[in-house]
Amino acid sequence: ETPSKYFICKRGLLELVYNFTDSQMIMEVMDGAPPVWRNVLTTHLYDNIVEFQAALKYHEDTLMKMDSLTRPSFTPEYRDNRPKCDPKSRFKSFARQVDTSSGQRKIGWSSNMPAPLFPKDDTTISKGRTPEEVGVCPCRHCSSGKHWDYDCKYSCKGAKQVHVHLAQCSDDELEAMWEYNEAYYGGISDTE
Repeated sequence: ETPSKYFICKRGLLELVYNFTDSQMIMEVMDGAPPVWRNVLTTHLYDNIVEFQAALKYHEDTLMKMDSLTRPSFTPEYRDNRPKCDPKSRFKSFARQVDTSSGQRKIGWSSNMPAPLFPKDDTTISKGRTPEEVGVCPCRHCSSGKHWDYDCKYSCKGAKQVHVHLAQCSDDELEAMWEYNEAYYGGISDTE
C-alpha cells in the first residue's frame, strides 16, 4: 500500500465517522502511519489537508523506502515480497504436512489467535482437502476442521473490509496468515 493510498483510505473512513478539522485529520492520519513518516513529514508546517496530501505524494518514494528498511514487507497484494523459505528456519514449509502428534504447532496457528466466537459447525464441509486432512488449524470462526475459514457460514462474506497497514501484527501472526493461505490455495489447486 502506498502512502497516498493509505491517506485516501484513512481519510475516507475518518470522514464517514468524524467531522475533523484539517489539522485534526492530519494528526489522525499520522497517528496510524509508520513512525518513520514523522522524520520526513513535518505536520506543523501544513496549513490544510491539501498541502499535507501534496507533501505526502511528493515524499512517497522516500516514505516507502524508509518504511521497508525498518520492517519487512508482508503486503498480500505482492506475493514476491513474501518471506522466502529458509531450510534452516524455525518455520516449516508451507506445503508440508504437519505432524500434530509430536506436539508441533499446526500450520496457520498463532499464539495470539482468539477463541472461536461461534459454536462448532461440522455440517459445512469444504470441497477438496479439508484443514483436518492438510494438518492446518481449524476454522477460526467455529473451530471446525471440516471447512476453511473462507467457507464458514459465520465468516463475514460481503462485509466491507478495511485494508490496513498490518503495523501491529507480530511476525508470528503474519507467518501464520501466510501459511494458512498457502495451505488453502494449495488445496484448491490440488482439486482442479
